[in-house]
Amino acid sequence: AHTRYTAPDRLARHAGINPEDHPEELAIKGNQLGQEFDDLYSDLVSKETAAFFHGMMDLIRNIPDTVRVGALTNAAGRYAHRVLKVNDETEWLYQRFGSILGADNVPRPKPHGDGLLQVCSELRVDPGACVYIGDSPSDGQAAQAAGMQAIGVSWGAHAEESLTGNFGSICETVDELKALLPQHDR
Repeated sequence: AHTRYTAPDRLARHAGINPEDHPEELAIKGNQLGQEFDDLYSDLVSKETAAFFHGMMDLIRNIPDTVRVGALTNAAGRYAHRVLKVNDETEWLYQRFGSILGADNVPRPKPHGDGLLQVCSELRVDPGACVYIGDSPSDGQAAQAAGMQAIGVSWGAHAEESLTGNFGSICETVDELKALLPQHDR
């Protein structure tokens, strides 16, 4: 349930620090634990630990070149960069993403819309013309806050029931996701 929080906040909560009772301790201890975790977590990224879900690479390959693509995670930005790099055998995939941001690169993490708005700014696109795909309630909430269409996928870390009400659509397969995405001429 705590995966909806950034690493510092999540780890402080796991360490038993209640944010309502000890907000200062949450920030100090959380930042320390978060930095240690992000360093270790990013160094462990490999195809075995962070492979793309089956069919996602083909889906991304089939997005027309005229469509700009970005990524936002509540993990550290360097984690997102490493995931894309280890899953990219040709260096095409990594270059395809015009903006790659983590919670440590934006003013406020998801569920706030700040990170998505920053991605849009870097991609030079109107948020209202974007579709954000996510697997957690905070993804859908961030998309709504940024004025974007939101599509939820049920194959991530959160139960489908927790996604309901946070996304315009929820899909169970990559084929369903592909069918929900706006179609563009190549």
